[in-house]
Amino acid sequence: MAAFFHFPLAFRCWDAFARTALFVYGCLEFGTAAPEYLVPDAVQEEYEVIPWNQAKADQALWRALADGWPKVFLFDYDGTLAPFVPDPSKAVPYPGVAEAVERIIVAGGRVFFVTGRRCEEVPGLLGLHRPVEVFGSHGGERLHPDGTKRGLTLKPDQETGFEQAAAWATGAGFAAVLERKPGCMSFHLRSMPEEQRAEARDAAVAAWGPLSRASGLSLRDFDGGVELRVAGIHKGRAVHTVLREAGAGATVFYLGDDYTDEDAFEALGARGVSVLVRSQARPSSAKWWLRPPQELLEFLGLAASLCERDI
Repeated sequence: MAAFFHFPLAFRCWDAFARTALFVYGCLEFGTAAPEYLVPDAVQEEYEVIPWNQAKADQALWRALADGWPKVFLFDYDGTLAPFVPDPSKAVPYPGVAEAVERIIVAGGRVFFVTGRRCEEVPGLLGLHRPVEVFGSHGGERLHPDGTKRGLTLKPDQETGFEQAAAWATGAGFAAVLERKPGCMSFHLRSMPEEQRAEARDAAVAAWGPLSRASGLSLRDFDGGVELRVAGIHKGRAVHTVLREAGAGATVFYLGDDYTDEDAFEALGARGVSVLVRSQARPSSAKWWLRPPQELLEFLGLAASLCERDI
């Protein structure tokens, strides 16, 4: 039986409670007017994720986590393993994080990176000394350790939708903040002056919302912009794939910070431990909350120790 069925009753009760406060911010079906950011009533209720100091002190929980095999770790990158910076090409991990992740891999842990970036960007930023596995573009593509990559094949109406979205952004003077990736297109706000961001976001939502519905695409907010994406592509799909491959006895963790990680938290559910990585807590369906970088490094150290016990 999977290790998570041996969790203390209180932990399982927490899981049931947290899962009632899911983010359904999903595929936003906008009209022609720019709407407010959609946050359902459930996530506005007062509740808290379990803080790291409490989670790490629960010895019964960690003994239960140690029972499972393989040990599987899924990491978002930006905002989780690395701080946000204006130039994404310079977003290197927090000091000590790459070495800690490498220790997990050496100890036999299975490590995946689930990111909104293109697959090939993450290995270079991490600087690890061994091949890694990456789900890029929110699960729209997958880079295997042997270097092979699989991606989406767009339908004609989806390709047309992306072309129309890019044409609007270019004509409106936003070409510099546009990023096209396999199966998605990001409209980045972080590089803009702060006083211009709200107006730019509303303009993008007003323009992209109607064409998303007509093109088989979805419009999503993320921490730092809005994104047009192939409908049904999200980080939860990557989690489902890994769970299927890992088997019922695996101990699985997912660490993320963004609203886009809520799909992954929900997909993991009771099969593992979802961890919100942020300096400040927010409503989330994650189970734990830790602050980077110090608490993140503590977690990674304990994760490596879990793996080393199974060698």
